[in-house]
Amino acid sequence: MTLRLRLLAALVGVLAVSVAVALLIADATLGQELIVFGVAVLLGIGIGLVVVTPLARSLQGAPAVEEPLPGEGGGEMRDSVRRLGEALRSTHDLVKLLSVVLESALAAVDGKAGAVYLMSARHGELLMKVGRHVDPAVAQRRIPVGHGLAGWVAQARTAVLLPSTPEVSPADPEPSEATAMAVPLESQNHLLGVLAIYGRKRPGSFREDDLGTIEFLARQAGVGIDNIILHEEAERHAITDGLTSVWNRRYFQMRLPEYFARAQRHSRPLSILMIDIDDFKLMNDRYGHQRGDATLIELASRVTSQVRGKLDMFARYGGEEFVLILDEIDAEGARVAAERIRKEVTAHPFGTEEETPVDVSVSVGFATYPHDGTTEESLVAAADRALYAAKARGKDRIVGAAELSDEPSLARKPRRP
Repeated sequence: MTLRLRLLAALVGVLAVSVAVALLIADATLGQELIVFGVAVLLGIGIGLVVVTPLARSLQGAPAVEEPLPGEGGGEMRDSVRRLGEALRSTHDLVKLLSVVLESALAAVDGKAGAVYLMSARHGELLMKVGRHVDPAVAQRRIPVGHGLAGWVAQARTAVLLPSTPEVSPADPEPSEATAMAVPLESQNHLLGVLAIYGRKRPGSFREDDLGTIEFLARQAGVGIDNIILHEEAERHAITDGLTSVWNRRYFQMRLPEYFARAQRHSRPLSILMIDIDDFKLMNDRYGHQRGDATLIELASRVTSQVRGKLDMFARYGGEEFVLILDEIDAEGARVAAERIRKEVTAHPFGTEEETPVDVSVSVGFATYPHDGTTEESLVAAADRALYAAKARGKDRIVGAAELSDEPSLARKPRRP
């Protein structure tokens, strides 16, 4: 205990005893009063130290009162919070973070199954991002807002505990359980998705304190999830064409070395198609730039429908020009793919029912590794020269780089990939 507290204790004791003694010796002589008062002072100091010191010491050393963690099983809950905190600090992977959130929630309340649903880009549906002990087919299905347990929570933006809320129940494709609960995942009053727990491993239903546990975890995770989503969107915008939503030239330049290295390593062919809209400037001059932008968007959509998903890579190269990487496709396969794209573009006019239909055609040049180029730069340059030849020969046609050996005049200065 500090000196200040000791002096305070002594003073309190002195005052208390002095007052008591003064009342008892009111009729004593001055000398008697001085003697008695001296004894009272010594007695008061002793009493003050004996009585006040323990109280002061207890107040000085009393631990701070901490807000208890919600739910039963404090140890399990603390482990869940610790795991979640570590994930929030260390990961920028959305799936990994959501997995920790779900596993922490299941462990904290002894849940049987669970899922984290995120709002789709259209904000009218939920899509399962991670799940535990649920039918994998659920991941491929969208849950409309307002449908089932998760959809109801997304619509009402409030937590639900079953069977305490009989008007709500899980609905296909959610697991059917008698007891379940779900809470919204939010950040800055923005709905990100829903965390749902279906069924309990031990007998009995979930209780209000279990729901409080899940709400606590959801609040801790909300900001972290939002930050990762924003980070992923920023990265995606950096490599995606803002108009057509296909990959941009930067991403093409990032991925081409990977495709090329794989082709070299496994001695497999690799083809590149350069696709250019014919007379695009005339279209802009006649119908306006908005119609030109709409044409670019529709062209990207039509070409995307003809590529092999994740095997190929389609990107906007610049202006009205696009590039397509065909993995493990030789020259003959590249010509077939190019013709399929050309026919898809010319199959029917571009534009909506309210607009004047416009006939659009494309010219395509292609080159194949290793015959037309043994480096990334030489292969892109060969495809570019083939495209220029297709334009020079009348447009709306396909030309392979191998056809240019007898037409050196058609070669133009190659552009860097």
